[in-house]
Amino acid sequence: MFKLYKRDEHGQVSHYYEVWVEPQNRRIIEHWGTLGQQGEAEPHKIKLLRSLDLQVEDLLRPAREQGFVELDRGDHSLLLVD
Repeated sequence: MFKLYKRDEHGQVSHYYEVWVEPQNRRIIEHWGTLGQQGEAEPHKIKLLRSLDLQVEDLLRPAREQGFVELDRGDHSLLLVD
């Protein structure tokens, strides 16, 4: 799974963009939205004649161009449930 995030004008993470592969269903799922909300998802059929890595990168590229980036480990919050 690839997770990218975008910060608002105050520097707070406000939006997410994810891509993951479901090989058993022969599809790539693209999921995006505002943090705290359900968001939207779109499935894409895996193309057999194109590298899977390139197909995933094709989906990630526009989000990166819009300012979505991966977060450093230190930017993640930790929630422990007992």
